[in-house]
Amino acid sequence: MKNKLLAVCLLALVTIISACSNKNSTNEASPVDEKIYEDAVSTDNAELCKTIENQDLENECLGIIDGNKLTKQAVLEGKLEKCAEIKNSQLKESCEIQVRAGLENANKDAEIEKQLEKESLEASDIKAEAIEAKDPDLCNKIPDENRKYACRYEILVNQAIQSKDPSLCKKIGNKAQEEICQQNSRT
Repeated sequence: MKNKLLAVCLLALVTIISACSNKNSTNEASPVDEKIYEDAVSTDNAELCKTIENQDLENECLGIIDGNKLTKQAVLEGKLEKCAEIKNSQLKESCEIQVRAGLENANKDAEIEKQLEKESLEASDIKAEAIEAKDPDLCNKIPDENRKYACRYEILVNQAIQSKDPSLCKKIGNKAQEEICQQNSRT
């Protein structure tokens, strides 16, 4: 009888020990597992996820980290198909939204770049026309104030230097630049 009781106790002890050593696959996670989960997800640390005892929580943790990495990669590459690799439906949807937004921004940036290039070419054409005509008033057609000023400055300085007439420098409209122009036109 003692042997049977000892065998039953030993069997119960082995069962308890093996249950404790295996990962917990029940839906309840310990506060320690939940803290590890939070830390792992907030730092994108998959190795930390692997220390979670609750198997379901560990899998969720690894899935989120993997989903975040795939999302970053998809956004960087601008590839929606990368989002399809994400198992978590919410993360997959978030990935798709971020990639679409990134593509829209890239398209907007390209449009802005084209517009700036067009304006730059137009300003260059107007400046060339104004320099050829030696007419600083033609520079007023340039919408960008800095380019307009540079155009007027170049024409007026050249006229002042060529004619050795420092009074032309007063049309520049900037005291410091007028003084430089006057010095250059006297030499």
